[in-house]
Amino acid sequence: MKWPTTHKAPTPGREAGAKRFSGLQLLTGMRRLIGAAPATGSGLSAWRMAWDSKRTASVGVSVILSVGLSVALSVMAVAALVIVAPPGASAVAPPVALPVALPVAGCVKTPLAMAAQPSPSRQQHTVRLELNERTGKVTGSAVTQFTPDADTDQLVFRLWPNGGTRNVTAPVANMSKTVTVDGTAVAMKVLNPTTVSVPAALRAGQTVSLGYDFTVQANGERSDRVSVSRGKDGRISAARFGSFIPVVAWEDGVGWNLTPPTNGGAEASMNPTADWDVTVALTGESALAGEATPELSVVGSGEARELVGGGESVNGGTRWIGTALRDWAMSVGRFGGTGARATSMVQLSTKQVAVTVTMSPSLIAGSERPATYLKRVMSALRFMSARYGDYPWSTFSLSITPGLKGGIEYPSHVMQGPGSSGRTTPHEVAHQWFYGLIGNDQGRSPWIDEGLATWAEARSEGTLQAFVAKPVPVAGRNRVGEPMTYWDKNRSAYYRSVYVQTTQALASLGSPDRVDCALRTLVATKAHRVVTSQDVIDALTTQFPDAATKLQKWGIR
Repeated sequence: MKWPTTHKAPTPGREAGAKRFSGLQLLTGMRRLIGAAPATGSGLSAWRMAWDSKRTASVGVSVILSVGLSVALSVMAVAALVIVAPPGASAVAPPVALPVALPVAGCVKTPLAMAAQPSPSRQQHTVRLELNERTGKVTGSAVTQFTPDADTDQLVFRLWPNGGTRNVTAPVANMSKTVTVDGTAVAMKVLNPTTVSVPAALRAGQTVSLGYDFTVQANGERSDRVSVSRGKDGRISAARFGSFIPVVAWEDGVGWNLTPPTNGGAEASMNPTADWDVTVALTGESALAGEATPELSVVGSGEARELVGGGESVNGGTRWIGTALRDWAMSVGRFGGTGARATSMVQLSTKQVAVTVTMSPSLIAGSERPATYLKRVMSALRFMSARYGDYPWSTFSLSITPGLKGGIEYPSHVMQGPGSSGRTTPHEVAHQWFYGLIGNDQGRSPWIDEGLATWAEARSEGTLQAFVAKPVPVAGRNRVGEPMTYWDKNRSAYYRSVYVQTTQALASLGSPDRVDCALRTLVATKAHRVVTSQDVIDALTTQFPDAATKLQKWGIR
């Protein structure tokens, strides 16, 4: 999550017809893939209907990918290396050897491989997006395969862009008036600006195919998940779109998530792990007139795929495949310019990860350049993989765009603002474990993702004692576990009380290495789930039998 505005982060001195890119091929081909020239698209609804009949086959592919991930994570550790690309260079430089990160002391019995795997009945999303470069409006069409684990009489979608502080720059999200349920159109009902309900009688274990259209209008530059920055010609120079695709808000074992929006925008969002197949096309007046705009490109969650002929080729757009991601997000900018991109392959204990950092050209100056952030990302990925289990996906991307203070995390893709290469970068990388893998209802228990990410940040940066020494406001003292409804009324105390105070609570348990070991156990046993405070306490109890008693004094129960 981004740093609160009152506490600015400091800055230091699966598919047929799709071609997978791996290793050097992915890096050298990335610019061509995500810099493709846009053009206008055909009807989104027709596209959605075509995909509606294809999604069954992709479920089997998802299971295969999940099994493959489990096998890969059981491989013995190998020497680490990094392949570094200088800023602006299109070729990849020779590999540079780095020392192997040591395993966590006292964690010998903790499994290296993740025992927890994504649910085989997780949601499957196939999404087509068109971003108008003139208006800043996203027009989308989606097909979702949904299987509840309990009986229900409705479907619930969340429109998170409609939450948070409202002003002239606030985005506006809308859904189509009907949703198709196994091909039958059903009228939806707006319960509130962020919640839509559709009547549907479903039995536990019953899979349905849902089709729906939506729009998201970005209305200006703002320090949030949905934002557009414009150049002097009025066209988009950079944009962020996160928490913007309406998804079925079902939490296994609980049911529908109706957590209200908060002052923190989408801070209250809960998303289950799902598979994503997203295609993005850029359109606008210039594209309609036949003028290509190759300078505007997209970086999204997951892996880039080459679009080939037939129905999958959408006007030279970009396609992104994400397996077991809680959400999908994209950053848009003129990332093809000299010095606007840095790429690297980082070798972790069981796998290689392709890392891409992009930056809006207007922000590049001095040490503020992609290569600076790239080094920080690689260091954090290696440290946290050694501590909490290997980073689970094959790609990681970070985009630095204007108007954002701090950073905003999404699985495999992070958004950050200028001047945030300091502690913000390892904090957002830590969220790949504590939010990306270990999910939580951020409105119900914000301390889980933000507090644990801050702990991992402090361990990575060697700043744990500095966090322990920070004072905590009276309004938040010993209230770590409060929900966002409480912090909405005490925003000035939020950062110190949740981010900082969680590290103090964990440090009070004992050895930091043993805390890391307990968190590694949490990741290994609860990955891809939505956890509760009790789940975290149970994991900590494996190393500290008195954890529940001690944490209760801090307001964690």
